[in-house]
Amino acid sequence: MLGRGNLLYRGGETLLTGKLHILHTNDIHSHFANMPYLADGIRKQKEMLTADGDVVVVDIGDHVDRMSVITEATWGQANIEVMNQTGYDLAAIGNNEGITFPKEKLMELYKKARFKVICGNLRDKVTNQPPAFLKTFYIQQIGDLKVGWISMTAPYSLFYDLLGWEVLDPFSEIK
Repeated sequence: MLGRGNLLYRGGETLLTGKLHILHTNDIHSHFANMPYLADGIRKQKEMLTADGDVVVVDIGDHVDRMSVITEATWGQANIEVMNQTGYDLAAIGNNEGITFPKEKLMELYKKARFKVICGNLRDKVTNQPPAFLKTFYIQQIGDLKVGWISMTAPYSLFYDLLGWEVLDPFSEIK
């Protein structure tokens, strides 16, 4: 395969046109003072890059941290609203979300999310199923491109077990 500009070729055949830009954040840990700068930067980058292709905005975990009184007082709903307003398309569950929220609060955390939440290795200990709000993977059609999104949380089994979750080996689940 050979790429030229916005085209990808194989044996003279045009496979894809356009570009995909992925903007991501990680380990925000409820630092609300930084969120306006991040949101403004994401907005500006998205405006600039949209003229050149498709843009997907992703948080790859640990956005929510109960060390913040804002997060603690709202059980993370302030974080979700910031993420909605910022324009996230996808979010992963980091170990911080997974092992610091009681099970019933984690089940409620993403109810108002306007983005998809992905984690392939988290299961309810009783039902052996992922929580209803969670996608174990997500396949997205973006122009001519089909993108498969996966995410795994850190396998802190002891802590997840105490909260009523089973966390599967991420490497096995990726396979």
